[in-house]
Amino acid sequence: MATVLILEDDSAIRSLLAESLRMARFDVFPVASPAEALTLLRSGLAVDVMVLDLMIQGASSTPFLKAVRKLPAYEHTPVILSTGSEPAHGVYPPRELYQILVRKPYRTSALVEAVRELTGPPRRDRTAHQPA
Repeated sequence: MATVLILEDDSAIRSLLAESLRMARFDVFPVASPAEALTLLRSGLAVDVMVLDLMIQGASSTPFLKAVRKLPAYEHTPVILSTGSEPAHGVYPPRELYQILVRKPYRTSALVEAVRELTGPPRRDRTAHQPA
């Protein structure tokens, strides 16, 4: 079973996404802030896909995503970026930092399919580890 980290500051959307992904048999870790997400990642949580809202608590999620990419265990973890508006120029992270962009409103089934597309075969090792 693949593990998905959801970073979404809207509690209703976060709950809906988490429930939809759980029903599709994913392990889900929903969080409301970049600080919560970094705490989980630094604790060694193995994440197969991250679903990030572009705008978190009124700011771009780009700094969070850049910080995650500096962590060796997550430098290649696939990311689905979601947004409900047309952000100003410069708000989007560089394209190489995420794999899929979904625009709100979207059907949760479409997000589940995007996660399935990125997870590939199930992982055997459920703990993140640093390269030797």
